[in-house]
Amino acid sequence: MSGYALREGPAIGIHDDLYARTLYLQDTKGEEFAIVVADVLGVDSDLYHEIVAEAKQKLGLNSKNLVVLGTHTHSGPALQAHWMGIEASILRRMFVKKVVGALAAAKRELTEVKVASGIGEAKGVVINRRRPRKGPIDTRVHVLAFYGGRSLKAVLSNYACHAVVLGANNRLISADYPGALNRIIESLTGAFSVFLNGTCGDINPLTPGTTIERVYDRSVGTFEDVEWMGKILACEVTKIALSLKSSASEVNLVNVCEEVDLKVKLPYSLSEAENMVREAEETIKRMKSASKQEYRKALLKLYYAKAILYKTRKYQKEKKLRVRVHGLALSRKAALVFLPSEVLVEIGLEIKRKSPFSNTIVASYANDYFGYIAPASEFPKGGYEVTYPTNILEPGEGDKLIELSTEVLKELLDA
Repeated sequence: MSGYALREGPAIGIHDDLYARTLYLQDTKGEEFAIVVADVLGVDSDLYHEIVAEAKQKLGLNSKNLVVLGTHTHSGPALQAHWMGIEASILRRMFVKKVVGALAAAKRELTEVKVASGIGEAKGVVINRRRPRKGPIDTRVHVLAFYGGRSLKAVLSNYACHAVVLGANNRLISADYPGALNRIIESLTGAFSVFLNGTCGDINPLTPGTTIERVYDRSVGTFEDVEWMGKILACEVTKIALSLKSSASEVNLVNVCEEVDLKVKLPYSLSEAENMVREAEETIKRMKSASKQEYRKALLKLYYAKAILYKTRKYQKEKKLRVRVHGLALSRKAALVFLPSEVLVEIGLEIKRKSPFSNTIVASYANDYFGYIAPASEFPKGGYEVTYPTNILEPGEGDKLIELSTEVLKELLDA
């Protein structure tokens, strides 16, 4: 399972099924755009391009009109386990087949709709884990409601919160709160539900059992808490969606895609990284009589050593990575921005502040997954989300996403 380096063992069962939910849009001009949201931690660039290649061959879709995102559940399969030396190719191939199958099914089931957008709020359910008492959060609940005649056909919602209601002690497969949210919305409305996670890199659930002094500790989370959070968000989304019927208008798709290079930091040479892995492996071999706590520390050290080695090998030549920002406007009021990987909330807040659209949905975990993306202001504070190798970018590179997203949104409005 993915999401926690120190989870003690593989999955032992399934609590709730995981889905790849697909929203395929086409307007009267023939413009098309497809959004796939899967209940996984993230979709790395290699996996995304495999999906694009198959979707282009079978459906005519390409990378400019297809985004694939994760909900960032920490209770799903480890699709990226290959960098740890664990065989994951069959799982990844199955994932590609399922996603392209969902796209094909969605494209076959087109129905005429109009779209309306709204914004609600859900307070008291999230916390900034880097600065629990005063750090920024985003309590806005963004909604797109698709109406076919008098009937609500589909709902797209967006909120910024890590899908970590459940902690490392959970070993049952689960979509976490996004799964509960989608299921409850569909039960309440009879419409299809798609949830996009926001810029939640430093945002955790504030479930009833959460202790502010140990805000990173998610072992307190339960499946009752999953339902609690899912119900709160689903009810807010449902209230907004059902109130928008009279304001629905024709869908007019405008799609813009821009790319930027981000500088990667490489604090270790390849030989240093290789030595770190060897030393960590040798340490574990000698720990026959070590305590459980000491053994866990050694395992964590090996995990990070392997992460450093993998990233050193991957980026040592270019020392940069190219990322894509997708923008999609559905009307003069509503637009979506799709960002790669795991973005801290301040970046999303600033994009919304600068956006010319009154309802701007900023979604993370789209088309690539390589770790945290933080604004330059967060690096001096230190902490997990800005430390190598969980964050591989040079300070200031994350702010480029604000600039590029603002440009993309302006292009959408002008078009």
